Amino acid sequence: MIKIFATASLAALLLAGTAFAAETQGVVSNYDINTRMLTLDTGETYVLVEGVEPGDLSTGADVTVTHEENSTDATAVSVKQ
Repeated sequence: MIKIFATASLAALLLAGTAFAAETQGVVSNYDINTRMLTLDTGETYVLVEGVEPGDLSTGADVTVTHEENSTDATAVSVKQ
């Protein structure tokens, strides 16, 4: 019984610390290479985290931004061709 409770408690703790990824699609209205800040046409802004390559983030590009829920740190950006 104690083993079951301990296992369930550990599982609950691990799940509580799990971050969920979200994706946002939009059109680039601005990308500042110095601050690594990406602004979409919706007004949403994201900062590309260390290691994320901006690729071809030009104004008007159709992009998908991957980020953690409730965060503006972009963990990936893909430009639609």
